[in-house]
Amino acid sequence: MGVKLNWDDQSDQNLDKIEIYRSAAKGDTQKPENLLVTLPGTATSYEDLTVKNKNLYYYRIAAVKGSEYAWGEPQLAGYFSETGPGRAVPLRGDWNAGFMDRIPVANFITGPDLRTKVPEMNTMGGLWNPNNWYKLVHKGKIIFMPDSNLVSASWNELYAAGLVFGEDGFGQLPTGAAGSKNQKYVININGLEYIVRLPRLSALPTTQYLTTVDQMVGSEWKDCISRLVMASVNNDPTARTRLYDQSTSWISTGPHLANATQCAIAHSTNSEKPGTPVALATRMTTPFVLELIMP
Repeated sequence: MGVKLNWDDQSDQNLDKIEIYRSAAKGDTQKPENLLVTLPGTATSYEDLTVKNKNLYYYRIAAVKGSEYAWGEPQLAGYFSETGPGRAVPLRGDWNAGFMDRIPVANFITGPDLRTKVPEMNTMGGLWNPNNWYKLVHKGKIIFMPDSNLVSASWNELYAAGLVFGEDGFGQLPTGAAGSKNQKYVININGLEYIVRLPRLSALPTTQYLTTVDQMVGSEWKDCISRLVMASVNNDPTARTRLYDQSTSWISTGPHLANATQCAIAHSTNSEKPGTPVALATRMTTPFVLELIMP
């Protein structure tokens, strides 16, 4: 198995050849050293079997006749041997930020089953039961987002449960180490392992405070999760094109703080931008994401 590329039949152009270029960066797809393969001018497909697991690649196809090159647009493709339940490729968006599938809880995990695997949730408030999980890809990571919030808990409670950062360590804040609780909480669902954690509202290091909408750009929240909600709800000028049309959004916190005593949040009234910060000891509703640990 590899990455499959297809293009329209160019036989009527009497091409000399078709060249395919591959690179790790979008801007490098026309460099001669990145030539992957040369095919007959009549070719209409190619499968790249030299790809490595858990990698993203940019491809560019050139139709060549004499010294003239007609370049196609760069195509982003990913190769992952395992992506979990549902579609294995993006349905909308791309491998950098894409919607892959909506999966009923019966085909993945229900709210009660999740609380059995994460018993700390039972000490928190709310305890919602989603109907579906959205399968998303963000910069090479596969994450599953519930269609509802999951608990009502304070940032401090979530940290004490090991559910904030999603990393093997204590987590770092602008004030130093966040505490002494390891933040990599792993569960097994149908033979695959997932990290249970808060959504990431910013791509900035958690050693920086999150206070402005510009600081959310490039995050899994801004690139994927907020785009699941229809534009009439999430209508900030910085919003990207929609990936889905859910009619309601989420209140969510994440690993970032807004200041030394409050956590940054996204609010359901318009989750494209930061909401009013919440004190670290105050309960709020929030979802978790399940990040696939890809074999």
